[in-house]
Amino acid sequence: MANGEPWVDARLRAAWASEDWAAIFREYRRAARVSQLTLGSLVGMPQSHVSLIENRKRRVTSADVITRIAEGLQVPDELRGLQERRESLSASGALTLN
Repeated sequence: MANGEPWVDARLRAAWASEDWAAIFREYRRAARVSQLTLGSLVGMPQSHVSLIENRKRRVTSADVITRIAEGLQVPDELRGLQERRESLSASGALTLN
């Protein structure tokens, strides 16, 4: 799979849909065949943070960081919409997260 086409990968798309940041990072790296260092440069964070996120020792909770990740990894608009709708519903109280 070419570096420009990682989002055709079903496992990566499933990780995005589940908002599992460790899996998103791992699956993106696998699909795009990039290192943690390269992934970090794409999303604007040091390799050490990528490692901590992949190993579930650091969480992604900031909307700004999520936006930076989505932009850096060039997440397709149809997938970004899933998260934006959830955030909108959650803010309005129409969506309850357990």
